[in-house]
Amino acid sequence: MAVSPVILNLRRWMDDNVDHFQPPVGNRELWKEGSQFIFMVSRGPNSRNDFHISPSDEIFLQLTGDIRVDYRDENGCIESVTVREGDVLLMPAMVPHCPLRPAGTWGAVIQRVRTEQEPDCILWYCKNCGDRLNETWFGLSDIEVQVKAAIDRFNGSEELRTCANCDAVHEVAGPFVMPLSAGVGGRNRNGECGDDA
Repeated sequence: MAVSPVILNLRRWMDDNVDHFQPPVGNRELWKEGSQFIFMVSRGPNSRNDFHISPSDEIFLQLTGDIRVDYRDENGCIESVTVREGDVLLMPAMVPHCPLRPAGTWGAVIQRVRTEQEPDCILWYCKNCGDRLNETWFGLSDIEVQVKAAIDRFNGSEELRTCANCDAVHEVAGPFVMPLSAGVGGRNRNGECGDDA
């Protein structure tokens, strides 16, 4: 555990590390050790259609540009919230969510380090019938490596991307582009619901 405060210039750090942010996730941790928190910077574009379940609340601080975060509500419906530049979003623990970042955006995400009894999950829902398509649970030790590995594994297997319920094949996500119809902040219903929240 650190005994002295640690300070860095975030904008300078972002400039120095700009080439290290790559899809599908586009994230980097500032400190890998010595903190009770995971402080991560994310840069768009990302290429995601998975949902993350975190045992920790996540705080999103949008530094540059606007992003969209999709999430499953308590009724199994997919909702969307637009996070504008300068906004802060609190995503409660255990809510399946998918941050979608267009090119040129920068954000920070803060969450706490997990205990050994608190696994994370990356999962996909069938876009055709809403069933859980695939899920990967893991003890989080390196968020940069493990989330990307789960996404790459899923994307690389048509078998994993094929729904057992309706045989629809889930597409591999391309770089996210913010729709022109994005609301002025706040929540929007995507219209996709499922019985399996």
